[in-house]
Amino acid sequence: MRTVGSRLALLAWVALATTMAPVAARADDAREAQARSHFAIGQGHYRLGEYDAAVESFQAGYRSKPLPLFLFNIAQAARKSGRYEMAMDYYVQYLEREPARTAPQRTEAESWVLKLRRAAAEGRLHGRGAGGKGAVKRTEADAKRSNKVPEEVVS
Repeated sequence: MRTVGSRLALLAWVALATTMAPVAARADDAREAQARSHFAIGQGHYRLGEYDAAVESFQAGYRSKPLPLFLFNIAQAARKSGRYEMAMDYYVQYLEREPARTAPQRTEAESWVLKLRRAAAEGRLHGRGAGGKGAVKRTEADAKRSNKVPEEVVS
């Protein structure tokens, strides 16, 4: 037989759980709205060719709501900005975290990982590094080379 104290404790727990659920839902809604905002801003930067800014926006969106598609978008913007190692890392992260084997971006991500790895192995990958802290310093010879992935890699 339950005591009055255990019934009160149960009622208090139920009351607390039911009042906390809306608070958690509001927090999720806020994170969702923040992620959507960062995504929209990132898309705008991407369309304008502002790939570094797009990377930052997509990264902020991923921190708000860690959806695999943000990783794919970060990889795309990093690749377009010439940060090929970063792009490869984010493509790989996307492939590891995207549960749907039929996701439309999966095939493209797999293809870019292969192209970038092949170009790196053949010494044809001359990007601008990760940028910021720990960036690879470019030599004068690097500066003379194209900052783009060779055409056979890009296509």
